[in-house]
Amino acid sequence: MKRRPGLGIRRSGACMMCLLLLLLAVDVRVVRGEDARLAQFREQAMQIQSLQATFIQKKQMKILLRPLISKGRFFFKRSASIRWEYQSPINSVLTMHRGEVKRFFKRDGKVVQDSGTNLQVMQVVMQNISRWLGGRFDDNPDFKTTLVKNRILLTSTTALSDMIERIELQLSSRPGVIESITIFEDGENYTKIEFKGLEINQPIADSVFEEIL
Repeated sequence: MKRRPGLGIRRSGACMMCLLLLLLAVDVRVVRGEDARLAQFREQAMQIQSLQATFIQKKQMKILLRPLISKGRFFFKRSASIRWEYQSPINSVLTMHRGEVKRFFKRDGKVVQDSGTNLQVMQVVMQNISRWLGGRFDDNPDFKTTLVKNRILLTSTTALSDMIERIELQLSSRPGVIESITIFEDGENYTKIEFKGLEINQPIADSVFEEIL
């Protein structure tokens, strides 16, 4: 049988179109799968009313030979209450409770409240941590949210990128729980916070967020 001119080209083009449509369909399924996993994690996190743990914070900077390591305790209670207590190498406490952020440290054996302008920055940080732990990691329009395996990536989309390149939330095997938070200023400077000994939905009195040191 004599082949008509151009038939092979048309068939080749049709095959390429089918392949393209197939790839697009796969991409759509991947995106839908990611959305479903994010929604599932959000629902699981919403079931958590309180968290408490110890933490290790590592600050890596290009100018440092070794990272700066701090240790302490952490408390979280739904409705935006947080106590972030550094126990070493210095003793200081940062709290957010009833919409107010406070910072305290010890000086000459006395507890002193910090009234510096950096509290505004700390308030933004605390509010975001409260969102992430509560499953509301996509509430901040300054970040684009994507899911890569068992990590949630928050990429800066505004002028904030001058200070923060991206944030990685490592998900725990325990439903709705974040295992670590890594804040990248750039490729060489970052801060990683790892939570240890997590206790979930154990009662935490309001006094934990009100009484300092």
